[in-house]
Amino acid sequence: MTGEAQALNIVFVLRLTGGVPVERLKRALESLQHRHPLLGVRVVAAGRRYRFVDGAPVPPVRTVERGSAAAWRTVAEDELNRHLDLGIGPALRCVYLPPATAGGSCEIVLTAHHAVLDGASSVPLLTELVALCDGSASLDPPDRTVPPAADTLFPARYRGLRSYPGRLVFVLRQIADEIGYRLRRRGPPRPPLPEPARCRILTLALDEEATAALVRRSRSERVTLNGALTASLLLAAQRHLYGARAGPLRYFAFADLRPYLVPNPAVTTVAVYVSGLRFTISMPAGAAFWPVARRVSQQIGAAGRRGDKFHAARLMPTTMRVALRQRSVRMATVALSYAGVVRFASGTETPRVKGLHAFVSNLSCGPEFTASVKLFGNRLAWDIVYLEADMSEAAARKIGDEIVRTLTLAAEEGGEGS
Repeated sequence: MTGEAQALNIVFVLRLTGGVPVERLKRALESLQHRHPLLGVRVVAAGRRYRFVDGAPVPPVRTVERGSAAAWRTVAEDELNRHLDLGIGPALRCVYLPPATAGGSCEIVLTAHHAVLDGASSVPLLTELVALCDGSASLDPPDRTVPPAADTLFPARYRGLRSYPGRLVFVLRQIADEIGYRLRRRGPPRPPLPEPARCRILTLALDEEATAALVRRSRSERVTLNGALTASLLLAAQRHLYGARAGPLRYFAFADLRPYLVPNPAVTTVAVYVSGLRFTISMPAGAAFWPVARRVSQQIGAAGRRGDKFHAARLMPTTMRVALRQRSVRMATVALSYAGVVRFASGTETPRVKGLHAFVSNLSCGPEFTASVKLFGNRLAWDIVYLEADMSEAAARKIGDEIVRTLTLAAEEGGEGS
């Protein structure tokens, strides 16, 4: 439904030492499609709902000769903004950038529709792809069972009639939050964006020393790393998008549902088992980092204990219909998805993973600044998406620089009153 209004893709950029023969890459993608049923489906409308049907063609592979070391950025942006036609399929396509010189690195840019893949299942999928391209690793026989819908695996109290009281309380809490947000919001509302809104990308990273210091400080402050990262994003947005004014800001956090489903899906299951939660936080003028990070951690933790992630997932179709229809208020200011530590399976030396990026298409009614963050190679790596209609590249870089500066200083200083 969302993808009909605007491209809703997940774009992965996988950098490998050496190259991969294009024919081998094509066979690897065909094998992935065979191993994971949702990569070979089409999507057809069934009233107000949609259903998967088989019969999609094999994933296409396009080769692009690099003009520079950063050529993958242009490719990734184009892939973010270009629809995947699920009516025809497949829900997967690939662009290959071969090494510029013998012994150099290549990039595989893999684009999947968000209807069939989420970030949590991406690393196992990319690990499989590397193993298939390498040709030296054996994989378990594929399980061709179509993954069940997430809501059929919810714990019993979040299914059927038993879920209604909790869902009603969740909805009432959301309505109260909406009313409070609109009453407290300062200044005129930002105008709706014209369609289409083009996505742009930005990458940044903390060095190993700053990353380790931030992890230690977050533990001592009893703040989750997700809370600390989100706080840095909120503070940067407050300063550069809202003139450092006091007022409420909204943010999205995302929950992987897999550990809570019954039975737990295998980590290699390619499907969408994720929920998005929206929160409102009061930001005073000159807000300090650790109090904001602590409040974010508390809000997300309380929502987890209440089971809000299940109610939010159930109500997501309604939420998106309203957002896509109105286009009068942005769904949030920022959104952050933290993937935790990302490691690829050992034993695959050629080609070897040197880098990984992951970008998710933003929407014109979506947050103004979104980020996917992971711990990769002992560094906190940020993959950021913003809309060209919202800000220039220079303005986006200012926000990125502010994030790095805020996190570095927070790791160094800390303290209860920081």
